[in-house]
Amino acid sequence: MLAYTLPSPTATWKGRSHGHRRDSELDTNDPDVRRPAPGTLVPGRVAVKKGRLARLAAASALALAILSAAGSGCAHVTNYLDPAGPRYDEALAPPVDSAACSGHASALTAVTFNIEHSRKIDEAIDVLRSAPQLKDADVLLLQEMNPPAVARIAAALSMNSLHFPSGVHPQSKQEFGTAVLSRWAIEDARKIVLPHAAFITNLRRAVTQATLRCGERRIVAMSLHLSAPLALSYEDRQEQVETILEHAKSIADPLIVAGDFNARWVGELFEKAGFDWLSKDLPGTASGLGMRLKYDHVFARGFKPAPGGPSAGVGDAKGSSDHHPMWVRLQFPPAP
Repeated sequence: MLAYTLPSPTATWKGRSHGHRRDSELDTNDPDVRRPAPGTLVPGRVAVKKGRLARLAAASALALAILSAAGSGCAHVTNYLDPAGPRYDEALAPPVDSAACSGHASALTAVTFNIEHSRKIDEAIDVLRSAPQLKDADVLLLQEMNPPAVARIAAALSMNSLHFPSGVHPQSKQEFGTAVLSRWAIEDARKIVLPHAAFITNLRRAVTQATLRCGERRIVAMSLHLSAPLALSYEDRQEQVETILEHAKSIADPLIVAGDFNARWVGELFEKAGFDWLSKDLPGTASGLGMRLKYDHVFARGFKPAPGGPSAGVGDAKGSSDHHPMWVRLQFPPAP
């Protein structure tokens, strides 16, 4: 049965004036693109070396397209600011043999996938079922999800699910947020409400956190989707990351943090906080204007890359989304 908990009250947020934007952070994944120092007012440009302007202009156009897709003017949006919900969860996975995750050499596969506004769920399910590196995933971390889409994927893959929408998106008019699906039992559920509403959409973001158990092993998985480039200042987006990292300090179990970060520079912050940046050397996953941007990432703490073949890679969305799925294979630390 689909369990649903609705908090009361929800909150409606109106637009706010931004004026000059601070560091628009047009991330082209190019080391030659230099961000201004924090606090520098940027009237729409960043410094680049000669020959890089075309790529920067394309990235800028992509970011503007993302924002304009939400519509013009100041949107009125319903944000779910209660940490308790709304919460959607189902228990559909068959019992797991604890022996499969009890040995030191045992490993798990985690996949992160932004399925664009949950529009092509059947196609996304086909991708998750058929790709060799994805079909046996133990943990799925999904973004841009709505409750019916999460339920369909969980049922198709026989997985347990947890979904915390962050609000009702003004473009799709549907609940919009992140989800964690797992073959393991979901023991604990948390929602982390991130600071700052996005420019134009006024949508707040939230992280879905699930504690998963297999036998005596427990791990924590966080699925997140940070605000798009130009939707917030660099300082505001950095504060979103710092909110997540501060929360992670209280987690003792092995931890996976994955999703659509809408930037590459976040990796340095996670590395400084003691995480392994498992996607650091992978190709880009977000498609736009002929580019593949490195917006999706997987960070882990308390794991090692699994031996025996590649430990991370990028799959093919096959037209099901504007992002491609990313997978990692992780080896457990010794059991407690």
